[in-house]
Amino acid sequence: MKKIYDTERIAEQIHACPYCDLFASLDLPVFVVEYETGEFISTPWSEQSLFQIICQGTLSIYYVRDDGSRYSLAEGGTAYCLGESAIFETTPAPVYAQATTGVVCLAFSVTGNEEKLLKNNLFLQLICRNMVAKLSTITVRDAAPSSLSERAWNFMKFKCENGLMKGLEKTAFQLHCSARQLQRVMNSFEEQGLVKKTGKGAYQLIDDKSCVNDSAIE
Repeated sequence: MKKIYDTERIAEQIHACPYCDLFASLDLPVFVVEYETGEFISTPWSEQSLFQIICQGTLSIYYVRDDGSRYSLAEGGTAYCLGESAIFETTPAPVYAQATTGVVCLAFSVTGNEEKLLKNNLFLQLICRNMVAKLSTITVRDAAPSSLSERAWNFMKFKCENGLMKGLEKTAFQLHCSARQLQRVMNSFEEQGLVKKTGKGAYQLIDDKSCVNDSAIE
């Protein structure tokens, strides 16, 4: 993630944005954010609540369930917006937005600006349209079939603190598989150098930057 505060670059992106009138009406500090392919644009652990509008690139939005299965919510490109829920919620939604290409966004902070945003008609119209469109998309989507390897990887990456899985049998129960099946998966991960064993039934994720659908874990 790279934040850019160059005024000419910001003005250029605003001018090209279909919501340029919105930025003029808000009178908030705006900056440009760049993301590399595979980088997270938003996560449940994001320290700062941002409203972001995609200027270039594409992203994938998904939810990872407790059993490690991935639920695809949407794909987005130019003019796609992120961060509407931060206006109304104090706790982050358990949803991940990840760049599938290099991504450039216009962004501003929601934190501290909630009252100003809620009084702006253009902003409210925008987020209402976007949230309706997102709900329509979600209703026609199903959870993508996931292999045990992928679910185990997702579980370690998104559900285990610091990528450390403790208790093979307990985890197997949560992933709806046998301990023997999960052990085979962990042995394969260890052989590939993706995890290291730290104790009985405990494994530490080593390469936590891979995408969820990385072919290495198929």
